[in-house]
Amino acid sequence: MFRRASQTALLIFLILALAGCIGAPLSTKPTVTRPAVTAVEAGTGDEQIETIFSLIRNAQWQVLQNWLTFDTSRNVTFSDIVDRQAKIHEKLGVESVDLTGVRKLERASDKNIAVYEAEMVFETRYGKMQRPLTLTFLKDVTENRWELDWTPALIFPGLTEENDILIETAHGKRGQIYDRHLIPLAAEGDQFTVGAVAGAYLAESNAAVAELLGMDADRIETIMAQSWIRSGMFVPLKSMMSLSPAQMEKLPQLGLTVRRSSARVYPEAETLAHLIGYVGEVTADDIENGGGYYRAGDMIGKRGLEALYENRLRPQLGITVFLSGSERTVLYEQQAADGEDIVLTIDSRLQRKLYDLMADDEGQAVAVHPESGDILALVSVPSFDPNLFVGGISSETYQALLDNPKTPMLNRFQLRYAPGSTAKILTYMAGYNLGIVNDQTIKTITTKSWQPGPAWGGYEVKRLIEYNEPQNPQQALVISDNIFFAQIAVEAGAEAFLNEWQGFGIGEDVPVDYPFYRSQVSNDNTFDNEVLLADAAYGQGEFQITSLQLASIASGAVTGNIMKPRLLLDDQPEPWKTDIASESTRHSLLTAMRQTIEITHVNSVERPFARLAGKSGTAEVAFDQTLQTQGIDSWFVGFDMDNPTLMLAVQVQNIQRRDDGVSAPQRFGEAFEIIYEGGETPYQPDP
Repeated sequence: MFRRASQTALLIFLILALAGCIGAPLSTKPTVTRPAVTAVEAGTGDEQIETIFSLIRNAQWQVLQNWLTFDTSRNVTFSDIVDRQAKIHEKLGVESVDLTGVRKLERASDKNIAVYEAEMVFETRYGKMQRPLTLTFLKDVTENRWELDWTPALIFPGLTEENDILIETAHGKRGQIYDRHLIPLAAEGDQFTVGAVAGAYLAESNAAVAELLGMDADRIETIMAQSWIRSGMFVPLKSMMSLSPAQMEKLPQLGLTVRRSSARVYPEAETLAHLIGYVGEVTADDIENGGGYYRAGDMIGKRGLEALYENRLRPQLGITVFLSGSERTVLYEQQAADGEDIVLTIDSRLQRKLYDLMADDEGQAVAVHPESGDILALVSVPSFDPNLFVGGISSETYQALLDNPKTPMLNRFQLRYAPGSTAKILTYMAGYNLGIVNDQTIKTITTKSWQPGPAWGGYEVKRLIEYNEPQNPQQALVISDNIFFAQIAVEAGAEAFLNEWQGFGIGEDVPVDYPFYRSQVSNDNTFDNEVLLADAAYGQGEFQITSLQLASIASGAVTGNIMKPRLLLDDQPEPWKTDIASESTRHSLLTAMRQTIEITHVNSVERPFARLAGKSGTAEVAFDQTLQTQGIDSWFVGFDMDNPTLMLAVQVQNIQRRDDGVSAPQRFGEAFEIIYEGGETPYQPDP
């Protein structure tokens, strides 16, 4: 009897328990708790629906959750909605969302259901995306409010619980850089990576491998001892643009193998490194600031023209944005395209000759065409091999470049320097333009130093050669008399002299894409005292200029106009400064520059096959702490009067450190010897 009563009680308990569960949610997802009804919610149905439209337009999902239908809120959590929306927006780079063309479908609506159609418009990093959207609103009669029946399509029309938005990318080829003769300077090519197989390679081969690959044996030992290496792994030792037959033959004998891959290559290597630059793998910052273009592993211009023209050289990214699923609905598509090829005015043959001549110097050489302004050569020495950077330069190799006392990473032709007496070219024309001097002007200077009066205190302008005879401007240029030219500036006065120099472009940015330093007459670009004015007149004081601008101004003495330096062959030649001096003034100056060669530099510059004309300069620069002596840079700028196709400016730095007596005038003469092939072939940029 007791057993039957117990069974009856248990049955009643189970029935009651089940009865209490009727209507309980089966989902474990949390429900959304709505706040109290607001004034807006208490408004008309149209006002409530317009509020929901506004929340969608502004992607205000936090507030929108309060307007979802009761059934919806029980089947999807708010975090599901927000997380998916955030991921989709981040993937597409959504900048704004809008609903346009909103209209109610009256036939599909009644007093408790409202159906709308609209176009959902997204502004994304890939451009505008527009998709049709259907929205269904259900009326909660109990609370007298309209609610949105949420579906994934509200995040992006066409999105469901089962599919996703995917993005596929494709790359074209990076644009190539050519010289004026279409010789490649930066191109896609083969790179050879020579390496050893760990476990099979013998350490006693280090010395022979180092000699074969041009490496240091200790460096090879360090590479092979890295902690990540396991037996059988390929360990890269050196990346090379090419391997000779002899090298290929010896590789297996030394236990080495080689892998070939496609890479950005620089055929001229050190010759044009400072101008062309190099590419390297993108960093996290590059990706973040790249507007969605770059992905991990992509290459980007890091230096030189590769960086300057990155947006032109880089290929157009091919992108396909689509909804996954059996139908693969394409939302956006952009075909990949190759980057733009760039043709420079540079003559790589001339560049190579100048680089080879000066490879062991510290200095620079810049060549321009006087008529067109074409930049024919930009040499900075010493230099580095940009190919080392493409695959990722080792920290030891990079540090060695930084520690090199000759600073091979320094781009000298980009910088401004005190030009020494080459500045007298500017002062000569300024003095004639102002009427301060002319061919009949005679000065007799009988002291080695000079000052106009006691206002200068103890400072005096000094000249190297004490020439006490009467002299005209041409003779003063030939012997490079500092006092003569300082007196021209002082007599002209600061305002008039500065105005003349500004007519040559001094103090302005050189109008060319490449970021050359701006010249200056002084640190504040004024002659606020007479000493600065006098010193600038002969290329000292605080006057600084780039070799490019110096060559351009000297070219103006030949043609009458200073041309805008032209680096891209597609650009049209265009004057920068016109009529900088009269024909008679320029003739007088060029005659003096020719006499400078015939008299002062007959041994170092004069060549029987050309009528060379120019001006030298010796600039006192920073004190040499190592040698405890004055730092000296040597300059020369000039051209061939019979073949004015090339204005060449040469600077040899730190000549106080040299025992061989090499100077810029010597390098200038040697350059024309090489360029003219001993006099057999006068230079032509486009033979």
